[in-house]
Amino acid sequence: MFEIEENTLDELPYSITCLQFAYLAYEVAPENVNSMRHLECSMDDTYEAAESALACYCDLISPHDYGDNSECFTYGCYYSSKHMMEFYRLCRVHAKLLRVKLHEEPFFARAKRFVYSQLYNSYTFDYTLQTKVNREYASGIAVRFTGDFYEFEDFNMAMIDVMRFYRAEAARLKNVLAMTRRTDSDVTIREEAA
Repeated sequence: MFEIEENTLDELPYSITCLQFAYLAYEVAPENVNSMRHLECSMDDTYEAAESALACYCDLISPHDYGDNSECFTYGCYYSSKHMMEFYRLCRVHAKLLRVKLHEEPFFARAKRFVYSQLYNSYTFDYTLQTKVNREYASGIAVRFTGDFYEFEDFNMAMIDVMRFYRAEAARLKNVLAMTRRTDSDVTIREEAA
């Protein structure tokens, strides 16, 4: 009936993974998908597909080699996006409006929990969430990897989920602030009229 080359079905899970990452890249940056056209969607290409997709969600990916300076970590990487920066700036504004400390601001606390839920379950890497806004790309995630790290697809998928979260939450927080300001100005106008 059909002739299938030997080992063709062995590559199927990798092909699906590559296509999934290609879709995620297309979802956020359709213009960047052309750079993934050369991939054959095989086991050898899943790492590159995962990295390419994550690069579409980040505005900065800065690798760092620890060399012999660390006992267990061999390399690291810093991930940041304009949406993370905007999110943490808006959190500061919202905290002031609510008259609460930054770590008590609801969006800030939710983001911290979400990042933890995505990245906490690994023995082969560690991360630090940076929430500063004092310079470009000050908000980001610094990740340190051990030499035993091999979970590239899972890690990149988790990081894409994190970046998608920041994109959505920044837009949501911006709407909350706009509604809060509108409500405050309506109250001020009514008070002045009375």
